[in-house]
Amino acid sequence: MLCGPGFRTIFSALGVLLAAAPASTLARDLQVLTHPLDPLTISDDNGLRGMAVDLVDEIVAATGDHAVITVEPFARLLEDLQQGPNLAGFVIARTPEREAALQWVGPLIVSSVYVYVKAGSTLGLSTIDDLRAVGAIGVQNGNADDIFLTALGFTNLERRPSQSNALLGVDQERLSAVPVSELVFSRLAQEAGLHPESFKRTPLKLYDSALYLALSKDVEPDRVIRLSAALRALKVSGRYDDILARYRIVREAGQAVK
Repeated sequence: MLCGPGFRTIFSALGVLLAAAPASTLARDLQVLTHPLDPLTISDDNGLRGMAVDLVDEIVAATGDHAVITVEPFARLLEDLQQGPNLAGFVIARTPEREAALQWVGPLIVSSVYVYVKAGSTLGLSTIDDLRAVGAIGVQNGNADDIFLTALGFTNLERRPSQSNALLGVDQERLSAVPVSELVFSRLAQEAGLHPESFKRTPLKLYDSALYLALSKDVEPDRVIRLSAALRALKVSGRYDDILARYRIVREAGQAVK
């Protein structure tokens, strides 16, 4: 947890919210789940870190609570989160299919999702219809890209266990293309043992991916309000951008403070 003097000063405005919160709510530890998504969440021999980890640590600590963070595969995280009790999870895309099943704090970060192909590919991809005409498209099973393209009626999807595995399929020419957030693309390629230069980003942008901290439905509404207020305070103070800069991430133009 990060809780130095400067940190406490930034969140002094939350005192009124904390004073009004029931003591029983503050006393309960929030069980927090995450999944590996470098540079947002990094889990290795050095422990758990990353931009989103630092951000969630500060948000939770600012409300007076304590977070115990556990790393799980994304599919299991999503299943556990929807069952509860008293769970939070990050980083999760807020899709229409998930909207009513969870409570939302964020976005923590916004990144554009583009379609990538192998370097040297002659595929001309600039529209959704262009993408329908290619061979297999690699997506991580059940993630936001899978949901997005499935909802559009795509039948040429090949579901893989991870995005890095899908990138490997493109590199081996077993897949034609793969949608990836540009924020995490380079790290995913490296995770697969590949060079980012082995791929090229096409002009085809699928959507802007807004990634959130999500909470199970049983979490008290006042706790969700306090977490949202803490995130907003981070963004207004400039501390949010300091955390992004620590991981060489720049807030995308047009991101509003919410």
